[in-house]
Amino acid sequence: MLKIFCILVAGTCLLFAQAPKSDSVSMATGRLWRSMPDTTKLFYVQGIKDGLTIAAYSLPPEVRAAVIENTQTSGFYPGDYVKELDKLYTESENLNIMVPLAYQYVTTKLKGASTAQELEQRLIELRKIMAK
Repeated sequence: MLKIFCILVAGTCLLFAQAPKSDSVSMATGRLWRSMPDTTKLFYVQGIKDGLTIAAYSLPPEVRAAVIENTQTSGFYPGDYVKELDKLYTESENLNIMVPLAYQYVTTKLKGASTAQELEQRLIELRKIMAK
């Protein structure tokens, strides 16, 4: 009887166990990006794009178009993003920037609506955010 009780207590503890709460999210940065093979980079970029699309379609229709407009570019392919991310991560001060944030930076750059100064200011902001 004691054996069954111990098994039930242990089982209950395991059933209600939770993973420790994490205060920080671990995402790929430029350091990981530089070690990835090109095929992995293509799939990673396509995954970001797919994730943004799925997220946009989960929003109300009146908001969806604006989100897609802000997070994606037309006329560019994952290979274009890989080339731009490769260029971005050649500079060592950009290596701590998380890939999804760098993806958004590249999207802004590829749209061509921002000046070189605005893009540089955005990079400085991203570096400061990641330095914290």
